[in-house]
Amino acid sequence: MNKLMESFPMVVYNDREVTLKQRGKKKMVLVKAQMAGTVFEVSVKEGEAVAKGQTVIILESMKMEIPHDAMVDGHVAKVLVAEGDFVEEDDVLVEIS
Repeated sequence: MNKLMESFPMVVYNDREVTLKQRGKKKMVLVKAQMAGTVFEVSVKEGEAVAKGQTVIILESMKMEIPHDAMVDGHVAKVLVAEGDFVEEDDVLVEIS
C-alpha cells in the first residue's frame, strides 16, 4: 500500500465508501461527489451541526439533481465548493468532523 493510501483510510457508511482525514486530533469524514456535475445548492455552512442523512450539497448532472448527504452526525468543518462550481467525480465537497 502506498503512503497516500495509508494516510487516507477508507470506511464504509451506508454502503458508500468515504474517506477519513485526520486533522489534529479530529477525524474528518469527507463527502465526495458521486459523479461529475455542477454544484446546484450548498445546504450547509461551516460550523453548522449536521445529522446523519441530512442533505449537505445538491449537484446537477445530466438534468438530474443528485443530493449528497452527511454519512455521520457532526459539524461542518469546511465547505470546499460554492454554488455554480463544476466538480469531478470523487472531488471533496464537504468535510464533517
